[in-house]
Amino acid sequence: MPHPLSTLGAVHTAISLVPFAAGLYSFVRYHSIDPARRSGRVYLGGLALSVLTSFGLSSTGGFNAGHALGILALLAMTGALLVPRLSFLGRARRYLAQLGFSFAFFLLLVPGINETLTRLPVAHPLATGPTSPIVRGALAAWSGIFIVGAVLQLLWMLRSPRRA
Repeated sequence: MPHPLSTLGAVHTAISLVPFAAGLYSFVRYHSIDPARRSGRVYLGGLALSVLTSFGLSSTGGFNAGHALGILALLAMTGALLVPRLSFLGRARRYLAQLGFSFAFFLLLVPGINETLTRLPVAHPLATGPTSPIVRGALAAWSGIFIVGAVLQLLWMLRSPRRA
């Protein structure tokens, strides 16, 4: 029998769907996450809430890899917000900022993929844990999507005029 979701786990899952939806919308509509747009602000706030609520969850009883990924996502998001202010980076600032937002989005889904595959379907989950072949395969595919997406995003940014 799979581990049942706690109330905090259900709240965290619902909150985590917000940055996922906002980030996905931003990528499809604008090819980027822009904190100046509503979808970008929703993404950033949702990501922060998602990570903060994750700290109350632990299947191991303490700090775990999911917590570390959440901290890394917050660092990537913070770096993406700060890098445009670093004038010594020149024209690279725009690209590095977007890479930071994209990397934070990538990290958001890593624990989500594991949790989804180890909990669904409820009666007979597809995976038994993070080392299951289906979880590893899904994470490898997600890594490939991130790399291809980051390259496509860079190419799109190179071809599009810079926004003020």
